[in-house]
Order: sequence, then C-alpha cells, then structure tokens
Amino acid sequence: AAASAASVWRELRVSPIARVCGGGVGEPPLPTLSLVRSEAQALSRLDGLIHTARSLQDPLSGARLASLLDLRGQHEEALEILDAPRAHAGGTAATAGGAAAATALLRNIIVRQVAFAASRASRVAVASPPAGSSDNRVEVVDASGLELDAFAERFLQPGRPVVIRGAGVAPRGWDPEHLMARLGQLQGPLRKV
Repeated sequence: AAASAASVWRELRVSPIARVCGGGVGEPPLPTLSLVRSEAQALSRLDGLIHTARSLQDPLSGARLASLLDLRGQHEEALEILDAPRAHAGGTAATAGGAAAATALLRNIIVRQVAFAASRASRVAVASPPAGSSDNRVEVVDASGLELDAFAERFLQPGRPVVIRGAGVAPRGWDPEHLMARLGQLQGPLRKV
C-alpha cells in the first residue's frame, strides 16, 4: 500500500527539521530559527544528513536529498535532483499515491524558492553600485529639502537606498495617497529605521 502524502511529507521535510533542531545524543536542541538563519551548528547537522542521504538508494532517496538541499539553500541543485530520472526511480513505490503528491509539493516549494532567489538577485543588482565601485554608502537626506519628483528620479526609479531624516511627520505631499497619485506604479521598499 502506498504511503499517505502526509506521512511521506513528514519523512521528507518534518523529520529532517526535527533531527537538525531536536538535537541528538550529546547535542543540545536548537531553535527552529537556527536553521532558517543558517546558523553554523544547524548547518553542520544538516550537512551530516545530506552526506548520509547522498548514499541512500531507496525509492524516495532523490526527493529526500532534494528536500535537504533545499533546506540548505541549494535550491537549484535540489530542483535538478527532483527533475532527474533517478528521483523517480523505484517504480510505483516512488511515483504512486502519497509519494507523488509529497514530491510534487516539494518541487513546487523549490521552484518558488528558485524564482524568489532570482527575483531578489535582480533587485539587489539594480540597487547595487556598479561593479568595481567602492561607493556602497546609503545617502542620508534631509526631509525638509526634498522634492517628490527629484526624489523619485534620484532614488526610487533606480532603486537606490536612502535614509530620510528630519520628518517627525510626513512633509506636505508625502502622505501615502499623494505619493500613489504622483508615483503611480513605481515600487520601492520602505523601512522605518
């Protein structure tokens, strides 16, 4: 009988996270965020699981390794493994029922991670100084002297980061409604510092 999708998902994703963060013999438990934050101790434990998974040859070995690599942040390699024919080896046990559903969910998550990483890289490239430039400072400007159109041209359109000081309240014309009306569909991240 094929395993349920939930049980396969626990094996592919939940159990490895529990093994990394739960500690083992002589190892203290780690907060789950230590894995998210890529802290050294969590990554070391995850690397041990990856090493073991690379030597396994069972019907879920490809999906298991892809899940671990995805947790490690190696999304492209994880996707390559899932898309390789050997990830589906093992006949009906690996491709039927719950295993197929859990593997499809894993692939969907990894595809989204790859797309997010590509999108983030392009945003960072736009906001970064040109290659070879040593100027990576964030400009600090006084809010009292800012003109909205000049601000949009100088900072928002090229995606340059800026710190705006001296505005205890939004200066006239800087309320969200006015900014939307003037800047239309331009997008820029805002962060209160």
